[in-house]
Amino acid sequence: MNINLDDLEKIIALAERSNIQSLEVVDGTQRIQVVCHAPESDAYLSETSVASLSQADSVTTPSTLTGSESDNLAADASNSTPSTANSSIIAPMMGTFYLRSDPSADVFFNEGDSVKAGDTLCVIEAMKIMHEVKAEEDCIIEKILVKEGDVVEFDQPLFETRAL
Repeated sequence: MNINLDDLEKIIALAERSNIQSLEVVDGTQRIQVVCHAPESDAYLSETSVASLSQADSVTTPSTLTGSESDNLAADASNSTPSTANSSIIAPMMGTFYLRSDPSADVFFNEGDSVKAGDTLCVIEAMKIMHEVKAEEDCIIEKILVKEGDVVEFDQPLFETRAL
């Protein structure tokens, strides 16, 4: 594959300037995919976090908070979250989803199994490269959201989990 590095730099710069999650450029048999990750803001609170704090008569939205108020609200939200909260594990990349290291191997786990931080949950294959998705914390796999062999998108939920 012949890639013009000047054109590649322009594509990356375009992706960085734009408010996009990914960009794919196809020219004949050549394909370039750029996946962008938006920087996270410390002062940002999701609507879910704010809604969970609606014990008062009114809820202050994140856009009206000062920095210290936002930090206090975020601390309150994390303190009020139970340790057994459900969450999702999402795909770090686009590719083909597998629950085993090779077709003849056993699956890494089944629904309802406990996994430890660092355990391999699945493999995502893209362009003959196998990427292991690992558990970030000890948890129970409540539900597998993708079928073996399906193509997953970047940021697609793969598993529902419950913290231990």
